Amino acid sequence: MWRLTKVIIKSIAAIFLLTILAMAGLFVAIETDSIQQSLLKKATAIISQRLGTMVNIGHISLDLMGLHVVMSDIAIADLQQRHLLQIDELGVHLDAWQLIDRQLVVTEAHVEGMAAKLHQARGDTVANYQFLIDALRDTTKTAHRDSTAIARKKRKMQLDVRRLRLERITIDYEKEGKEQHVRIGMGDMHRRDERYLIDIDTLYIVTDNHRPRKNHGKPKRGFFDVGHLNIMARVNMEVTPRGHDSIEAVINNLAATDIGSGLTVKSLTARVVTNKELANVEALTISLPQTTLNIPRAVVRLPSKKAGRRLAWSAPRVKGRVVLQDIAHAFAPVLRNFTEPLMLQTAFSGTDDGLRFTGVNVSTPDKKLHIKAAGAINHLKKGRELKIHFDVQQMRAKTGVKERIISQFPVKKLMMTQLHALGDIGYQGHFDVVWRRETFAGLLTTAGGPLRFNFTIDGNSKYVTGAVKTDSFELGQVMNLKQIGKIACEAQFKIDISKPRTARMRREKGGKLPIGEVEAHVFEAKHKLGRVKNLYATIASDGAVAEGSLCIHGKHMDVVCSFSFTNTDDMHKMKVKPGLKFHKLTEEDRAAKEQRKAEKAAAKEQRKAEKAAAKEQRKAEKAAAKEQRKAEKAAAKEQRKAEKAAAKEQRKAEKAAAKEQRKAEKAAAK
Repeated sequence: MWRLTKVIIKSIAAIFLLTILAMAGLFVAIETDSIQQSLLKKATAIISQRLGTMVNIGHISLDLMGLHVVMSDIAIADLQQRHLLQIDELGVHLDAWQLIDRQLVVTEAHVEGMAAKLHQARGDTVANYQFLIDALRDTTKTAHRDSTAIARKKRKMQLDVRRLRLERITIDYEKEGKEQHVRIGMGDMHRRDERYLIDIDTLYIVTDNHRPRKNHGKPKRGFFDVGHLNIMARVNMEVTPRGHDSIEAVINNLAATDIGSGLTVKSLTARVVTNKELANVEALTISLPQTTLNIPRAVVRLPSKKAGRRLAWSAPRVKGRVVLQDIAHAFAPVLRNFTEPLMLQTAFSGTDDGLRFTGVNVSTPDKKLHIKAAGAINHLKKGRELKIHFDVQQMRAKTGVKERIISQFPVKKLMMTQLHALGDIGYQGHFDVVWRRETFAGLLTTAGGPLRFNFTIDGNSKYVTGAVKTDSFELGQVMNLKQIGKIACEAQFKIDISKPRTARMRREKGGKLPIGEVEAHVFEAKHKLGRVKNLYATIASDGAVAEGSLCIHGKHMDVVCSFSFTNTDDMHKMKVKPGLKFHKLTEEDRAAKEQRKAEKAAAKEQRKAEKAAAKEQRKAEKAAAKEQRKAEKAAAKEQRKAEKAAAKEQRKAEKAAAKEQRKAEKAAAK
């Protein structure tokens, strides 16, 4: 889009060049229409010869006193004589007094009914409008060479456009089979002091890459596609030049809607100060129908192939209220009923190939859901190599909010009773997304106990696979099986999420169950009849009926139970058939028994060695402590002896001093 903008600017510059050339050819003419039209033909012939293509101007009206020029029915062909530019009317009004001070001041210009067709077959070929830009550049260079001596003495003429009005502007740009269509219904730019006020009432941007939409045949994918944009927008902004290569832009309001995807920006406001290298953005506010994001400050490093700079940006603080329904149709149709507002706060930075998020805080307004996380998105340009990784430092979901959130997804709600029985949920872990595969792992804390898990949603095979492990979990409480208490187990599962396969099974057998299988090893479980260990369980469900078996291996006998159920909410009604299975020890069992025996003996010897080592260590510590106490006692004794001797010497000295004092006093008295 920026390239298209530069093309438009260059094309408008070329139009002004033609206007100035036409005025130069007609400036000496008298104000009679016949002479003006005659000289117009000569001027267009000169311009056509210089450009090497057809240039036609149907009519010109020139007011020499007011320096006002209006041209109509302007047509310019490219070098292949194809339609390049057509303008119904182009008018320019100059300030005559400013010409004295060598300033070309356009007090008002207007362009009505402009249609431009810009082409570039490949990136390395010359665009069909390039000759206009070259002509503008060559004219400037020639004028500079012919008037070198004069230019040394006089100032260059300054161009100043005070007001520009655009009506019914259409620009079609085609490059390498991709088309962009820009249409301005009404636009106005006028200067006030040092500011340029820009107001575009109706702006349409349409792109077409002549390929099927990205969501073609993919109903779960959103409708937003940069190759098929159909944007209708309004823009009101102020632009102020700041020095040689810096400008300040204040976007008072930008509203846009992509009609194809339904993505709507109700309002965008910001202040941007930019030069060729950096853009500083302040007070950026983006409002969607129900979403508002505030970015107080952001820095964007602008790309440059010449300087070797990549696009990069950073925003230390992003805060807002997000309703995911706003982006559902554009990016994720599964969120179309998601009206739960989420409070968001984060900091992010990135380049044209990746994003990094830190300090992510997401919560519901009632604080029943709160998430703290950090993560990154890498390889944005590489399609299948795109990778998303987030570390969830903390997640809390209180009873009620998880059911409320799940109810907003248009999917079949299964095992909601069991979900409610889990109570408040806490989570710590991480998740990764790579080419149609999502992997989740971490520790889940629930009212029933902790669960350590990992599972993968495979969009290619359409299966969810994973494993879960717990040291203490209230299975009976969660599944409404009163005869079962706490269990310690590990399990692997595989669940079918293919809609075609699931639909086929539903048609054949009906049912309300998930389709899949579970294998579990229960290390220990409490039952109303007692406690069991090393219990193996399998469950297989076809969607209508889930059948399973329980097995406790013994030396010569296995205790086996089979069961079945048709509804996860009525598992307490399941049918259980107990049984016994006798067998002799197999070679594998004997080997396993010998291995367990050897492991037990090794563990016993290890405990014995550890006990002896601990005893020797305690003995050594005791002897060391005894020696330390002995040394401390001897040191204390020596210290007391020294203190006693010092005290004795002090008393002896004091006695001698007292004796000398009495002797001196007696002598003095005598």
